[in-house]
Amino acid sequence: MNALKDTTGLDPGLKSPGRKRGIATVALGLIITVAVVAASVHDNAIGIALLDMVAATAPTVTKSWVDASSSGL
Repeated sequence: MNALKDTTGLDPGLKSPGRKRGIATVALGLIITVAVVAASVHDNAIGIALLDMVAATAPTVTKSWVDASSSGL
């Protein structure tokens, strides 16, 4: 049950409870890794966690593109 509580939060911008999902894929759309966090976690933190997970699981990845919400990376 703790896993549900750890990944559920309130998004302050949308004022809605729930989860955020971050997905890292290759150019073909194949999934490399997925991060599920509470909605209250900032998008930059999700991006950093995803890049760390990609570096650990797919060391051959040398370039990444992110959307504007992860611009602090």
